Amino acid sequence: MTISPIILTLIILLLALVSFVCEFFPVDTTAIAITILLILCKLVTPEQGLSGFSNSATITVMAMFILSAGITRTGGLQIVRDLLFRLGGKSLKKANCCSGNYCRIHQCFY
Repeated sequence: MTISPIILTLIILLLALVSFVCEFFPVDTTAIAITILLILCKLVTPEQGLSGFSNSATITVMAMFILSAGITRTGGLQIVRDLLFRLGGKSLKKANCCSGNYCRIHQCFY
């Protein structure tokens, strides 16, 4: 008995949806697992399944995730956060102003 490709695709889609919503695994792990599952079930060719990774926008987003994880793990954001809390105090308006000014000054160096 063979399963129709449409039914198989819907089952994989349902599994992906449940996994994304319930977060049994990290989102990136789920996305890659679904891609691999679609390739292994021969619903898409390997070229089709992996073609998204050759897009420059995908590579840029992936690099930004890696960069943000590195900055978070090293504690680089803690310094900026503490500075903004110290300067902004309890006022949301002051904190927004300090954050905007920090971004303006920081942008001058790029």
